[in-house]
Amino acid sequence: MRQKLTPAFVMNVPKPEMGRVVYWDTTQPGFGLRVTSTGHKSYIVQYRAGGGGRMGTDRKATIAGTLSLADARKEAKKVAGDVAKGVTRWRSVASNRKPPAAPSRRCSKNTSLANAA
Repeated sequence: MRQKLTPAFVMNVPKPEMGRVVYWDTTQPGFGLRVTSTGHKSYIVQYRAGGGGRMGTDRKATIAGTLSLADARKEAKKVAGDVAKGVTRWRSVASNRKPPAAPSRRCSKNTSLANAA
């Protein structure tokens, strides 16, 4: 939903019955307030990675911390500036995963390590 985000709106934002809803700011493109059915609120920034434009991948980043609306707007502008410069502050979930462990070689009691190879 598109909504002008104000401090009063953020304080009294209605909770959705189920799931979550994002209120996109009408004054700052790509900046929004996500509200869950439990009442949790977080600010988010939407941007396009991979060179931008229509062919870029849409991404959303959560602005961490308990911030005021004004501070969250400033942080969102920093994110937009970094994206325009090609700086990525977030890594994808796939890049955070550990590589699979090598299979272990178990030796029986009667086999020495020299014969295991």
